[in-house]
Parts: sequence; C-alpha cells; structure tokens
Amino acid sequence: EFRRVLFRSQRAIDHVTTLGQLLDPLAPLDAVIVLAGINDASHVVLHRGTPPADPPPASGGQLARVFAVRPLEPALWPLSRTALGQALHRVRRARWDAAALEDPEGSAYATRRELRDKGPELELALNLEPAFERAYREHLEWCVNATRRRGATAVLVTQPTLWNTEDASALDRCWFGWVDALPWDGPTGYVRLEVLRTVLSRLNSATRAAAATTGALLVDLERSLDGDASAFYDDCHFTEAGAARVAEEIAAVLSAGDRAFRSR
Repeated sequence: EFRRVLFRSQRAIDHVTTLGQLLDPLAPLDAVIVLAGINDASHVVLHRGTPPADPPPASGGQLARVFAVRPLEPALWPLSRTALGQALHRVRRARWDAAALEDPEGSAYATRRELRDKGPELELALNLEPAFERAYREHLEWCVNATRRRGATAVLVTQPTLWNTEDASALDRCWFGWVDALPWDGPTGYVRLEVLRTVLSRLNSATRAAAATTGALLVDLERSLDGDASAFYDDCHFTEAGAARVAEEIAAVLSAGDRAFRSR
C-alpha cells in the first residue's frame, strides 16, 4: 500500500510516539537506545523558554507529524501528496530554502553558519520550566518501561555537544540557537551557545534521573565527549571518529551492565 514511511523522531515526545507504534511490530528486539536532548533544548530556545504544550503522544496530529507517509500510486489530490506537488516542493526548497536541505556536499551547513553569523545575538536569560523538564523525564521513563515490557534492554544516552570546547576556532562550526523561527524561516536572532549549554545540561540531568528511577542502563556521553572538537562536525552531530567512540561506549555499557543482553 505504501512505498515508504519517513520517521521524524526529534524530541523526547516523538520517541514516545515512534516506540508506541513500532515496538510491537518490530519485536523481538535486543535493545532500544534513546539519545535525546538536543532538539528539546533547541525547542526551548526557539520559544524563548516557554514552549507550547505538547499534544498527546498518540494523537492524530502528533502521529501525522512524526510519520510522513508517501502513497505508492500517483495521487490527484491533495497537491502536496502528488508527484507534481513533490517536484515543485523540491524545486522551491532548492531555490529558496538551501539552509534546510541536507545535501551530499554539506553546503547547507555553511549556509546555516552564515545565517547565524549575520543574525543579531539576543541577550536572553532562559529558564527551563519545571513542567517541561518533568515531561521530558517522564517521556524517557515511558520509553524505558515500554521497552522492558517487550523484553528488550533499554539504554538512555546523555547528549554531548561541541559547545563546551576549549578550541575557539571549532566553535565556527556551530549554527544552533535560533529564536522565534528556524534559521531558514527568518529568526529574530540567536542566543549565545552558553545559553543552549545551560538548558541542555538540565535535560541531561533529567536523563540521568530517568535512568536512576527506572534502572535503565546509562551512557553518559555528556561527561565523556562534551567539548571534544574531534568528535563533532557541527554543534552536536558526530564525525566518523566521534561516532566510533559513541559505539564503543554503548557497547561497553551493554556488555558490562546487562546479563540478559549478553545471553542474547
């Protein structure tokens, strides 16, 4: 019936939505590894510290946002679902929204950095709302408990970034921190990376708390990789060397911390 399904698991609530739909069809599983935080921190900054309330994880609007479905056969309506509509959309994005495209050459990242350099720096002191932090933690706890109910090992991972690097030149790779709109949609400006780091640090603490409460395995990448310029090619995405170190740390925690996983 469908040619392909695209999953947009960006924030902690999106992981709940995705796992809620996929854990049963994909069972049996050995392990589910959840690395969250960066998009939640960006969401807080985007909305000046007061993000809107999240929809229920299984609501129609949330499911439609997380799961983008493409029909197998050419459709006549709506236009956005047709082959012509998709082609026009690609032309528009290529022409006007270069910063939003993940192109093979990586030129989008240069565009995003340029947009940040040109945008005004905003002096915002953002406080992470307790309700948002609590919901973030509860979403991770839900992921752990749902994973366990299906007989798999749950692993929570804290989010490291480049923001704490001592290499000043490496910070030129960064482009996060937009306020009021995404960088390709005309944001009001950008916050200092220290603001982002403070918000993310709180969320990483919530990840540790969720692991402690549920007994999930924890891979604390914030403490081992944070600020390592060799591990990131931008704010948070890993280089080949960084990805290899992440894999090694996760493998070590799984091997040492879960007898049932080792037996599988």
